[in-house]
Parts: sequence; structure tokens; C-alpha cells
Amino acid sequence: MAEQLTGTSNSSPRTLRVWRFVDGKLGHEKQTLGLTQALSDRMSVEVRDFDIRVPNTWGAEVKAKLQKRTCVHCEPDLIIGAGHATHWPMLITRLFCGGRTVLLMSPSL
Repeated sequence: MAEQLTGTSNSSPRTLRVWRFVDGKLGHEKQTLGLTQALSDRMSVEVRDFDIRVPNTWGAEVKAKLQKRTCVHCEPDLIIGAGHATHWPMLITRLFCGGRTVLLMSPSL
């Protein structure tokens, strides 16, 4: 699911590609949503949500990158998540797709 969030003070024409990893826990989702909304207040942000409880939501993106297919959406600028269950999927995604990783709450890795 890709969602375009546009802030009021768009100082840069470039859109920040954010991949948000969610685990179904309301508190974790609120934390990551708050960060993406704060980012959208400052710049243009495209958010893609990946529910780690659903098979192949994020794995297809990593697979496309590994197969060296041209995929502009396969290169996130920022990977955001909260909760222990999101750590490994985020780490694997960063390894193969690049981007910066932001773990909210109490990261254990």
C-alpha cells in the first residue's frame, strides 16, 4: 500500500520513499505513523506499509532487488518500524534494498 503524504512546507521537490513495517500492535503502529506524519509536515513523503504478519508483503520487494529487476520502489530512503518482530525483516530489507533504518521504542538488535 503506497500513500502519498504531502506537507505544507515542501522545501525539496524530491519525494522521500518510506517503508513502514508494522506488526499489528496498535502502539507500535501509532509510533511509526506519528513519525511518518511528522516527516510529511516537512517534505513530500511516499509511504508503503508492510505487515510482517502477512507472508510476502515485503519479501517480494527484496526478491525483485536480488533479481536485479528495475524497480524504483525497491529502494527505500527510510525503513521505519517498532516492535521486536519487525527487526529482522527491516534488517534484511536494508541489507538488500538499502536505505536508512529507524527503530522506534526499545530496539533490541
